[in-house]
Parts: sequence; C-alpha cells; structure tokens
Amino acid sequence: MFESVSGQIGSGAVVGFIVGMIMKKMLMLVALLVALVFASLGYLEANGYINVNWGFFDAGGATEAASSVAQTIIVFGTELIINFLLSIPAGAGFTGGAMLGFTRG
Repeated sequence: MFESVSGQIGSGAVVGFIVGMIMKKMLMLVALLVALVFASLGYLEANGYINVNWGFFDAGGATEAASSVAQTIIVFGTELIINFLLSIPAGAGFTGGAMLGFTRG
C-alpha cells in the first residue's frame, strides 16, 4: 500500500514540477506579447499611422475586460485543480511540485 502512495506522491511531484515550469514560461511569454503589443501601438502612433485612445486604458476599460478574462480563467483553473486534487496523494505531490517548478523553473 505504501509503495502505491509514495509512487503517486512522487509522480505527482514530478508532473507538478513540469507543469509549474511550463506555467511560468507561458506567463512570461504572455507578458512579453502584451509588452510588444503596447510598444507596437506606441511606435505606430508616434509615426502617425494610427491614433490610440490611451484614455481607454487610463479610465479602466481595459482593466474591466482583463478582469473578466481573468475571472473566467480562475473559475476554469479552479475546477481543474479541484478535480485533480480529489486524488490526495498525487494531488499533494503535484501541488508541492508545481510550487517548486513555478519558483525555481
């Protein structure tokens, strides 16, 4: 019995570490893409190709849209995590591994 539990914890930790590393890399890629979009908008406006309504971003319009998307992602992610953590040994290893992978990966 203990070999089975320790195997689940160990494999959960390895999978969690890999998922944590991938999540960190994906978040960094998304941040880079957002920065490139804003830099491109600034460049195009500076050269007179487009006119950007920066007041939209200052007034919170973008914040409302982003919070709606973030809320959807959080709900979806929470459901996935809860379903995965129902198997406690693998879930415990996964959680620890994901935290370690996200911070160290």
